[in-house]
Amino acid sequence: MIRSIIIAFILGCISCKKDAITRPHKLISVVDSIMNHGSLELVWHKRSNRAQICRGTFVYDAGVVFFIQEAKPNSKDEILSLDLETGDTLWVWDEGPYFTNYRYIQGNTLYFTAGTSVYAIDCMTGKTLWEYQPPVNLAYMSLNVCEMGVYVSYQDRKPNPETNESILFELDQNGQPTEIIRLNAYDRNGYTFNYDHVTPWQHPNGDIILFCESRSWNYGPTNKGKGEYIAVNASSQSIYHDWGCFFNEVDIGGRCYLDDHIVYIASGWNQVAALDLLNNEVEWVQTIPDEQSTASLMPIAMFADHVLLSLGNKGHINVFNKTTGIISHTINGIGNEWFSTAYQFNDGYCWFTSTEGLYKLNQNFEIVTQLLKEESLGTSRGSFTNGLDIGSDGKLYTTRGYDFVCLKQK
Repeated sequence: MIRSIIIAFILGCISCKKDAITRPHKLISVVDSIMNHGSLELVWHKRSNRAQICRGTFVYDAGVVFFIQEAKPNSKDEILSLDLETGDTLWVWDEGPYFTNYRYIQGNTLYFTAGTSVYAIDCMTGKTLWEYQPPVNLAYMSLNVCEMGVYVSYQDRKPNPETNESILFELDQNGQPTEIIRLNAYDRNGYTFNYDHVTPWQHPNGDIILFCESRSWNYGPTNKGKGEYIAVNASSQSIYHDWGCFFNEVDIGGRCYLDDHIVYIASGWNQVAALDLLNNEVEWVQTIPDEQSTASLMPIAMFADHVLLSLGNKGHINVFNKTTGIISHTINGIGNEWFSTAYQFNDGYCWFTSTEGLYKLNQNFEIVTQLLKEESLGTSRGSFTNGLDIGSDGKLYTTRGYDFVCLKQK
């Protein structure tokens, strides 16, 4: 029901055009002459002839990959790559009739989940490098990818939920798993742990420490959830430190941000904290006032030496002093975001999209450029949905209404 309402709202915000419905990779080529709008210019756009929701955008050496979904209920995801310079289609990946989740890129390799499988795709060719399929008894997965590794977790749920197990694996370059650690619900007061976010950190002694965030759930008579935070020593396959239900809340925020040995985390709604992984101490905890609260189910970012918290569905960007946790700026009135604010950083500026438009922040957290959903740029007009990436040359790639667009700054 909620999903249908969200999609209906997006459709209402998108500029409508009754064209024949085509698959997204059958794009009508539309290349505008360069049109000015503030400090932005439209380089190219490609029209899909149907309203779309973008789940993720990733620039690689030769092109840009979009994860998209038609803006209607029960539409499966489609993955396509467009040429950086022209917007022409390079390839389409359609090997699985699935919804995708947990999308990442490292170099020219794209990682994502579909069903219970993990896929690695060669961005240059669109070919599947490998697929990891777990044993059939494992499900309810999560995936986390970074420069230090590919980490995937599964739950093994049993008839007696007190005996549920959560298993964390590392996948090698061929997709072969190595088990890191297994957590049992009976060791955690009946709560089944879920590795929603995994962030690696190397201890000065050389050990690999994985900071893990979980929305754990008790599936027994209690039937309730709580946010939990632990650190796993992957080198010794043991618990490094357990903060438990740190915020005393059912939800967790988006993926933490690691700065040296300090990790910044957010609760589901109104708290932010800094934890010292080296000494296992709490640096600070900040409670956000009600009038500034947000649903921080989005990743934390660091910009201009401050902690940047996403818009959420209440439409506030909160900026924290990273040393003290004191809120230094709050930005309102620029819409909200349901999935994850796609903060991108280029040349000392921060870019992101919301339900209202595309924005650029300077290091004083002032909006210096905006392109609102109702404003045209060439023949491109409409709402932005989640998904923004910036190439090495500073060009921006995103979706708008029915269009895939490439923008550049003057």
